[in-house]
Amino acid sequence: MDHNDSCYHFLQSKLGRASESVNDVWGALWIAVVSEIWKHKSKVIFKGGVVDVSEIFTIVQLKVW
Repeated sequence: MDHNDSCYHFLQSKLGRASESVNDVWGALWIAVVSEIWKHKSKVIFKGGVVDVSEIFTIVQLKVW
């Protein structure tokens, strides 16, 4: 498998012995974190933003909630 493939990383977030509902929550959390890091990175690169980890954390919390 290609370790640079996002699908590979998403599949790695699954917990082997956990229930399907727990894995669904982990999947939602993974998507929220990765998408927010991506958006934040784009804002820093293309709009001259500043890296703000607390902003990323807060937005991920809001998305997942």
